[in-house]
Amino acid sequence: MDGRLSSLFPALIFQFATNSTTPPTMSTQNPSFVLEKVGLVRYEDRPVPTITNPHDVIVNVRYTGICGSDVHYYTHGSIGKYVVEKPMVLGHES
Repeated sequence: MDGRLSSLFPALIFQFATNSTTPPTMSTQNPSFVLEKVGLVRYEDRPVPTITNPHDVIVNVRYTGICGSDVHYYTHGSIGKYVVEKPMVLGHES
């Protein structure tokens, strides 16, 4: 993307996605499934991330699922060399 368009990119995406120039009202909380330890998942609200880069966006995910790696973390607490040592938010497929 050339420099002329890159500064407009977030605004262009917003306009095409919503057909509006008024930002939607957003929640300050993000519903999350958090793996506490093997076999224990908790539902909790976590803060919505803050955008610090003008090229970043926040996507409103309405539905999501889990994948095999989420199930593996839940049942085994690890995949390969990666071991879950602290609470981890599941749902990277979103």
